[in-house]
Amino acid sequence: YVSAFKYSLVGGYAWGDRWGTFIEVYGSKVSNIPWDLRSDAGLTFLLFPSFQLDLSGGLGITDVSPTGFISA
Repeated sequence: YVSAFKYSLVGGYAWGDRWGTFIEVYGSKVSNIPWDLRSDAGLTFLLFPSFQLDLSGGLGITDVSPTGFISA
């Protein structure tokens, strides 16, 4: 039996019709593995009404989390 808990807390702001920013804290706890806590922030651009581009970077907060990342 494996139990899992996942969470995400996100805040964002729209800088007009196409540009936005966000900041997030998220993570998980799975059975006997220590907490995996992470944070990230980024920019968004609405290219078309149903197509958005994102650029973000983040850091791991706990030892089991990745050191950092960049994503597009």
